[in-house]
Amino acid sequence: MFKLPCLKSDPIPAIHPVLEYAAMGDLAEDYERTKEDLGVLWMGVVAMAFAHYPRFYETLWSALKPLVGSDAFTRACHDLRDQAEREAVALSPPSILRQLDEIGYDQHEFEQIQARNEIFSAGNMPYLLMASLARLVLEGVEWPVGAVARWQSYFAPA
Repeated sequence: MFKLPCLKSDPIPAIHPVLEYAAMGDLAEDYERTKEDLGVLWMGVVAMAFAHYPRFYETLWSALKPLVGSDAFTRACHDLRDQAEREAVALSPPSILRQLDEIGYDQHEFEQIQARNEIFSAGNMPYLLMASLARLVLEGVEWPVGAVARWQSYFAPA
C-alpha cells in the first residue's frame, strides 16, 4: 500500500457541517441513502462537512457508492476497527471501572454505555474511509475505473 502525504491546512479552516435536521430536499434524501448504504444510524460530521459543498458531496458519494457495497469495503472497516482497538490497548489506559463504581454506576449503566460505544465503534469506520478516500482524490490521486475490483482483490482472503 502507499503512504498518504499529510497536507494539513494551515490555518485550519472553519468547518460548516450541514446538520441532519437542517438538510432539506435532495440533501435530506442523500443523507438517508448514505446512512442506509453505510449501515449506520447517523450522519458523520465528515459527511455533513462535505455536504456544505453540495455538488462535491453528490460527486463523492456517486464514486463511493459502488465501494460501500463491496465486501472489500466491509473488510476494510473491520480491519480499521481491529487496528484501532489494538492501538488503544497498546496505550495501556488505566481502568476507570472502580471510580465509576464508587460514584454509583451499576451494571445496567455499564451495559448501556457499552452498547452505545459499540454503535460508534462500528459506525465510525465507514466515515474514516470516506474521509481518507476524499482526501486521496482531492490530493490528485486518480480514482480509476475498476477501483472496486482492485479493492476487492487487495482485501481478498489469501
